[in-house]
Amino acid sequence: MINERLDLLREALPYIQRFKNNIFVVKLSGKVTEDPSNLTSLVEELALLHQVGIRICVVHGGGKQLTDLASKLGVEQTIIEGRRVTDDATLEMAKMVFAGNLYNKRVSL
Repeated sequence: MINERLDLLREALPYIQRFKNNIFVVKLSGKVTEDPSNLTSLVEELALLHQVGIRICVVHGGGKQLTDLASKLGVEQTIIEGRRVTDDATLEMAKMVFAGNLYNKRVSL
């Protein structure tokens, strides 16, 4: 068990040294926030990267939550080639999703 951990650290060390003080942007899909165990695991991994000096910027996609809210509010969404066209109504709903729902989610480590 200890040898396995040492091997893992030896393998990871060059990457830690190479990417220390660099910024990684991690985009999460809305589905990640739906399963608390997956979200907790991801947060633990991101925290580990932070602890070894890799800077993390997390961006949330939120597409599913935005689609669900638009459906509930009866706001038609325009999707062109898989990309949402953000009109004024959609922008307001996106603010609600990102500032509201996600702010209220709690993950404990």
